[in-house]
Amino acid sequence: MAEPVLWKKITLKVVLDIISCVLAFLPWIVLQAINKPFRRGFFCNDESLKHPYKTNTIDANILTVLCIIMGFVLILACELVTYYTEKEDREAHFQLTSGRSLPFYLVRVYQYFGIFVFGIIVQQTIVNIGKYSIGRLRPHFLSLCNPDYSQLNCTVPGLISDIYVYVESYTCVDEKSRNAVDSRLSFPSGHSSFSAFIAVYLCIYLQARFTWRGAALLKHLCQAALIYGAYYVCLSRVSDNKHHPTDVLAGAFIGCFIAALVGIHTTKLFSLKSALKKLGYYPPTLLKYAPNPAVAFNNVESNENYGVSEM
Repeated sequence: MAEPVLWKKITLKVVLDIISCVLAFLPWIVLQAINKPFRRGFFCNDESLKHPYKTNTIDANILTVLCIIMGFVLILACELVTYYTEKEDREAHFQLTSGRSLPFYLVRVYQYFGIFVFGIIVQQTIVNIGKYSIGRLRPHFLSLCNPDYSQLNCTVPGLISDIYVYVESYTCVDEKSRNAVDSRLSFPSGHSSFSAFIAVYLCIYLQARFTWRGAALLKHLCQAALIYGAYYVCLSRVSDNKHHPTDVLAGAFIGCFIAALVGIHTTKLFSLKSALKKLGYYPPTLLKYAPNPAVAFNNVESNENYGVSEM
């Protein structure tokens, strides 16, 4: 039987997790407080910056709230299904010094949802560092900036077209407005990164944790729905004139990369130890992971038939 766990240890772990999230979030807070993205110039008559301004098809705040709630509900539902369909999970409890015990699925919900939130913070911080450092202009930049072209030197002797003249000294109509600052934060796409992270992390999580064979297609349906949603969000950023296609691709890559790192590390999806447990084969060094070591020990010799060696 596992040793009881002190409430002090649990409290300390939760506090340290919160501090870690706050520290990971700190660069984002600093950038938002300074609110001065890199000031980038533009080429005269650059058609890619003259698209009309449009409102967001998918609001960032609504997307964030819905995805976090969806992630929590999905993780909780998956752990409950696993708890009631897997005998080993039903028998596992988290022992406390008070004499009480918690169903282990609650511990797993905290673990998987906690790293889910931490991953969101990390990928959004990385995206915002890129936005403020690069300062790429959005496709609707000139529509919002509306500079006085009569004061711009867009004509250079010897050039047939003024489209190749690069302007760095210019003044927008309202330099300090929220939209004016936001129009300089095109690369990479925050919506795309966020939605890609949500989709990939939850797909990895479902692949690793949803083991109920009675609803295998349900798992794949959920994974497909997550990918569809992320794909639509990415496309909407281009159609809304908020991002260039390369901004969306870069954002999606960042989201997928961070999700793969935290998702695979947390769920141990590609862990040999996890795979052996699912197959029911336990080399001597892994007997402690077996639900019934006496039975598992009898399977050690048969491991040789599967090419499994001790670790």
